[in-house]
Amino acid sequence: MKVILPVVQFTNCTGGDYLRPKAERVRLAQVVLFIDYQNTYRATRACFHDHATDPAQFGQIWPLSIGQVLVNRSPFPRELSEVRVYRGLPSSHRDPKAYGAARRQNAAWTRDPEVHVISRPIRYPPGYPTTHAIGQKPTEKGIDVSLAVDFVTLAVQGKYDIGILMSLDTDLIPALEFVHNLGQA
Repeated sequence: MKVILPVVQFTNCTGGDYLRPKAERVRLAQVVLFIDYQNTYRATRACFHDHATDPAQFGQIWPLSIGQVLVNRSPFPRELSEVRVYRGLPSSHRDPKAYGAARRQNAAWTRDPEVHVISRPIRYPPGYPTTHAIGQKPTEKGIDVSLAVDFVTLAVQGKYDIGILMSLDTDLIPALEFVHNLGQA
């Protein structure tokens, strides 16, 4: 499934709000972007790259930039308050190369105070990487649950006006439905 964002061009949608007295300023809707990282990475590679021939770094994303594009292209007054990236963290013992790459990537992303990385250890099949069973791969466990819990909890706490959940995982639909129904209450 490909999702194409419409390109919206507009001028300063706040109408020079910064020139108005503070009491008259329009409140910007607070936006939080929730990214299911591995799911987004795989979808990006599938849409734009050849998995068989392109290097693994093709398909990498910059979470803050995605959030800024989504907010800046909106014709409504909005402010990106936070980007939350949910990802598995490789083992430093079982996969030191991937562990180092993930740590460097997390450090680069979180240099921006708006970006928060929420990670959980990746689970490995017995004997990985030398004698693991054919077809068994390392798996993320608990990432989707963490994302869903935070999406719902932050909505209930009123931490955002607009939550954008970036994933193709249908297991997250109940969290989306719950938050949607909160807005109708």
